[in-house]
Parts: sequence; structure tokens; C-alpha cells
Amino acid sequence: RDVTGVQTVSSDLSSYWGFTVAFHPTQKFVVGMRQNSGLMYSIDDGVTWFAFASPSGFNDGRQVTAACLSDGNTVLVADDSSNVYVGTIDFATYGCTWQAPMTPPGTGVGLGVMRIAFVGGNRFFIATTADVYSFTVGATALQPAGTANGLGGGVAMNLLDLCGAADGAGGYVLLATICDTSKNFTVWRATSSATTWTQVPNALIAGTATAPLFIKLAMPYGNSNLVYLAGATDQVNLGPPNLWRSSNGGTSWTGIL
Repeated sequence: RDVTGVQTVSSDLSSYWGFTVAFHPTQKFVVGMRQNSGLMYSIDDGVTWFAFASPSGFNDGRQVTAACLSDGNTVLVADDSSNVYVGTIDFATYGCTWQAPMTPPGTGVGLGVMRIAFVGGNRFFIATTADVYSFTVGATALQPAGTANGLGGGVAMNLLDLCGAADGAGGYVLLATICDTSKNFTVWRATSSATTWTQVPNALIAGTATAPLFIKLAMPYGNSNLVYLAGATDQVNLGPPNLWRSSNGGTSWTGIL
């Protein structure tokens, strides 16, 4: 595209701890959000960033919590006020039209704990420490997808991350990482419904002695068996390795970096 006159954004992220990126599953397009800097996008794998129109009222004052792109032209972002915004991207101009914000119903929705996953079929899941919600492109509200009490076995917890993918059989898989108040780190799995979560056996990384505060999960588009996990604990690296890969949906892990 012709980027003459388009505002570029510095790629130096070293002084910004509140930074999130979301990759489009099929196009060379990335949405990023940086603390106190609004939204941005990249079409060269993050080398150069351009300003991306933020929704009205978007709160990025502390840390941006989540972003996720569908395999079409829909983007979901969550801000520091527990609002979820739905945008429709124009890939000819890289503009975006935003809907009115949606707020997850119920109590216990806290700042910095919202995570979003796209599972195909125009469907997203949004998780908080209080509950799990679903959203289908075209809707105007989040729908409860089952209580999160099963997530974490009902203990008080911090939600670290959420990822999902289609399972190849018309359903989907969700994985979540949590850290309970005893600083035990665990991985949880739900299939085709967020109403029942079961802990994934993973002796390699479960129950670490120090709370892993920075954990990220990723599944390739349409492949629910391949999972990547990266993390650090109390601002100190977990490893090496600090990056793991699972080829069986999180049941076992291999350190790769």
C-alpha cells in the first residue's frame, strides 16, 4: 500500500510493559496495542507500525488486556475498563469501523484479566477470572458460555492466557493457563463447550515454585493439537527453556528455546 503521509509508530517497545499483538490467521496483518499509545497495525511482520484508529472511549491508560483477529475482517480488543470492542477492518485502506463497546455481564470482572481466542466459524471466546463468554460475528452482546468455576477447579486464581482453534471435526478446543493463590501454575482444556474444564496433565511445567506471572499460549490457525507456551516468572526467566511446544494439545511439552 501507499503509506505516504501515514503516521508511523516507533518499533522500540523496551519501555512499554503493556503491549499486545494479534496476528491475522490468513493475511499478512498484525494489530498491536501499546500502553498509552492506542492501537497500531503492521503489514511487514512487525518491522514497521502505523497508527490504527482506536474506538471511541478506548482506555489504554494502564495495560491493554487482549486483542484477537478472525480469519475474515473482524477484530476484537479489550481495554482496561473491561470493555470489549468489535471492529470491521477495511483491508483496502486499513481503516476500521467500531461497534459500541460490550461489557461482560456479572460481577468480578477485573482489569488486566480479559483474554480472547478465535476458534473459527466467526466465533470468539472471551475469558475473565469470573466467567467465560462467547461472541459470534454479527452479534451485539457477549453471551455466557458456562461458568468458569470449573476452570482452575474452583480455587481463587489469576487468569494468565487463553487460546483456541478448530478441532478439524466441526468443533473447537480451548486452552487456558492460570496461577492460583498458592502460586501453582496449571493448564486447563475445554472442547466444543466452555462449560466443562479439565486440568491438562503436564508434569514438566505444572506447579512451579514461583508464580509464573507472564505466560502466553498460542495455537496455529485450525490446528488444536499444536500449542506453544512462553513465560517468565516474577520478571525472571523460567528457564531455559522459556518456550515450550506441545504436539498433543498440551498433554506433554518439549522445551525448544
